[in-house]
Amino acid sequence: MTFEEITNGLYPKKYNDKIIEWLKNRYGNDEGEKIFEEKKNFHSYYEDLPDYGGKKNGHAMAIYGGVLVFALYRSLPDHPEIEEIQDFIQSLFMEPFVKLGKFFDLNKKMHMRLIDMVFHRVGERDRKDILSYPDGFVNISEPYDRSNQISRYAFTKCPNADFAKKHDLLMKYVIELLLFCAVFTLMVKYVVRAGAVDGLFFYPKEVQKRAIEIGLSDQETINRKKKEFMPMFFLIMTILLIVIVGIINNADNYKTAYLQSLLFLEVMNWYDGIVIDKIWVGNDPFWLLPGTEDLPYVQTWKQVIKKRIILSFIWIFGAALSAALIMLLRLFLNKLNVI
Repeated sequence: MTFEEITNGLYPKKYNDKIIEWLKNRYGNDEGEKIFEEKKNFHSYYEDLPDYGGKKNGHAMAIYGGVLVFALYRSLPDHPEIEEIQDFIQSLFMEPFVKLGKFFDLNKKMHMRLIDMVFHRVGERDRKDILSYPDGFVNISEPYDRSNQISRYAFTKCPNADFAKKHDLLMKYVIELLLFCAVFTLMVKYVVRAGAVDGLFFYPKEVQKRAIEIGLSDQETINRKKKEFMPMFFLIMTILLIVIVGIINNADNYKTAYLQSLLFLEVMNWYDGIVIDKIWVGNDPFWLLPGTEDLPYVQTWKQVIKKRIILSFIWIFGAALSAALIMLLRLFLNKLNVI
């Protein structure tokens, strides 16, 4: 499928000359041409887009142009800071508004009222477009503020921002989830660093009973090691979750903090059941205690699924508590002007 077909005949060709000129000025003629032709993931990005309406949608050109910039940035060899290319991006997309600024002075009441009329007309058109193309921009235009002579027009949904989150934050979440599970694994590895017998509290009661009978341990030691490990484990995993969601991911509202917390807790839950219990414990001889070879110590798939489903419901409430703690932390840090 060609770019013309993908974008409903609205491939942003008018941007090409300016982009090529900027690339040549920054990287030289040959390298600039090469980067523009490459545009990593450009074609796959466009194929991944929903139908924005093409020429029927007044904002479609801006959406397609934004995707072009995302694809282009991935091809830049030096991956410059956003501030370095901000002026170029602004000139690329905001040129019509710059030209209008030569004729309109928004400090003048009549000009501001005229702009307000334009905003309302555009807003009405856009809200009609959204009925046919719900993945596009969604905007609101508020009543004209007569006392302050202000016209307000804002977007409540931005497909360019949605696209950026989907293609950049997805990998970020994957890395964070891998880190979260890695810390989980290291915690388990730590408690059994001197041998699997130190993790007897992980085992079924039948195995614990046999281990006590043959002198591998005693009930007091099993209980003590459990009391030493579990509070530390929950504390570290909770702190890590709060730091990732509340600080690194900057979840600044309860809903976002809750959904992200739930994601991490559910992944941890099923990681524990499948990777730790079934794959690691079920296949590594390290976990086989001498004298208990005849006893089953690895859960069946039926047991794993049943337990994890029950825990999945429990973590729904655990995520609510996590989100509350995140909001309290952010409130405290806000008061300290840290965030």
